Amino acid sequence: MITVGTYSNRLSTAATKGCFSDVGVASNIEHMFEWLDRVALAELSDEALISAVTAATQGEAAMAARRLALIGEVTARQCDDEDDTTAHQVIDGWAWAQAAVAAACNLNPYAASKQMRIAQALRDRLPRTAALFATGVISATVIDAITWRTHLVV
Repeated sequence: MITVGTYSNRLSTAATKGCFSDVGVASNIEHMFEWLDRVALAELSDEALISAVTAATQGEAAMAARRLALIGEVTARQCDDEDDTTAHQVIDGWAWAQAAVAAACNLNPYAASKQMRIAQALRDRLPRTAALFATGVISATVIDAITWRTHLVV
């Protein structure tokens, strides 16, 4: 049976260790389907089930924030120091970072570029919002809306 405490502990452990390290990936894969045990989920009370949904949502947001922070760093490393010569090449820093992010995240180029735009906004323009996102208080959908609707604000 899955208890909410165990569920929350695993989520917080996963969020702090992250899925980006090679250590623990095998154990994460081994346990990833424990959450789909319908019998154990059916035994949870309504309050425990909602608490588990809340914990999962916050953990998902925290992991998305970490992923976007990493994407922001990739983008910054490739695009921040571009001069006029490299910025107008066929494969500039943005295109290189876009290809790398697309490959790493299994995304199409458009989706990778969108993730890079969001990551860049959180890194450069909205660091306090990024901090809230990292705690799981704000969802990825809300972050997408915030970054898009504030992209013209200086």
